Amino acid sequence: MSIQSALRYTAYGALFIIPFLPLYVANSLFFPFITGKGFAFRILVEIAFFAWILLAFTDVKYRPRFSWILVLYSALALWMLIADLFAVNPHKALWSNFERMDGWITLIHVYAFFLVTGSLLTADKLWRTWWLTFLSASAILSAYALLQIGGALEIHQGGVRVDGTVGNAAYLAAYLLFAIAVALWQALESKGFLRYALFALAALEMIIVYTTATRGAVLGLIGGIAIGSMLWMLESGSKGRKVAGGLLVAVIVLVGGFYLIRDSAFVKSEPTLARVTSISFQDLSVRTTLWGMALQGVAERPITGWGQEGFNYIFNQYYTPSLYAQEPWFDRAHDVFIDWLVAGGFPALLLFVGLMISAGIALYKREASRAERVMLISGLVAYGIQAIVVFDNLLTYISLAAFLATAHAASGKPWKIMEKAPKATETALQVALPLTAVV
Repeated sequence: MSIQSALRYTAYGALFIIPFLPLYVANSLFFPFITGKGFAFRILVEIAFFAWILLAFTDVKYRPRFSWILVLYSALALWMLIADLFAVNPHKALWSNFERMDGWITLIHVYAFFLVTGSLLTADKLWRTWWLTFLSASAILSAYALLQIGGALEIHQGGVRVDGTVGNAAYLAAYLLFAIAVALWQALESKGFLRYALFALAALEMIIVYTTATRGAVLGLIGGIAIGSMLWMLESGSKGRKVAGGLLVAVIVLVGGFYLIRDSAFVKSEPTLARVTSISFQDLSVRTTLWGMALQGVAERPITGWGQEGFNYIFNQYYTPSLYAQEPWFDRAHDVFIDWLVAGGFPALLLFVGLMISAGIALYKREASRAERVMLISGLVAYGIQAIVVFDNLLTYISLAAFLATAHAASGKPWKIMEKAPKATETALQVALPLTAVV
């Protein structure tokens, strides 16, 4: 086997293990649902990244292609390094803690994952295989959640909100929003048994999202279905428009119907329905209080923000007494967009929002199929809606980066600077390989 083949198989080995990380629980570590996944992800990404670097020096086809998604993502990673260095606590901003496993160290690993997948999977046309692997892992996780629903396995958070091997119902729901979008996309581009199996998986995962009783995710799912239906109506023929229109009407009738009977005994006796239909500004009072505190902090540091993991300093400085009956402290604003604003100021928020918009534009301007662009955009919408009331975690970081890399693959074009860069000789590769292994 040549060195190039060994490097390629090494990178792919790591990349194809990553979709199964949601299933990994490191019971011997602090915060077993968080730390094990975080450390494993970093190790796997580093293996794939360094193997890819060496491959890119030997073969032009593995080098990055140009897209505005790549430019904006690179700018976000660089800006957050600057913001974290100017943070209230730079060490914590860069390295985070065991409970969250976040910080710039995770951001740069997620960015490296984006780079590697966007180059390798695109060059070797393995995106479909990787996404089917992703769905296989989500199917196993959904089966575990079904056993929790049936009482055969314990719900780790207690109560009735299913959390799978993720350990947090909200984290599980957010991850499944991405999985549902991918399952529908792949189902529409498959035939025979696989198509029906993927539709069934999407339906099952919608049920799992419901059983997590995560209001933001349920609303995100509804919003994603509505947007997907409208986009499909705009792009398809008469038959497709009828199906999509019928689905949109069904969603509107279903949501409106449950809202009208929100005070009935049936709704109040069902935990998820009771939670979803009870959404009001009063119920959001804790969130809005946190958002208000966050914006006070942003007004003080609008350019570089407080750094990642910086919200707890805002919480201490601008504490509102009305929170006395809640948790003793909060380290997130519980809004992804405001969290970026807190972490890196207005530049970070603008780059993040620009990244989402550029992905949507890329899917429409380039080679993405109708099923791909409609379902991926619907997934991004669902993510964006639930992100208004919750914060990111490793599983949403990975899923979002994979969505962005897929959009980048659809829109990327040859980059002359990268193509003209010199290739490494066989001798240089033999020297670089052991040095890279040591690093």
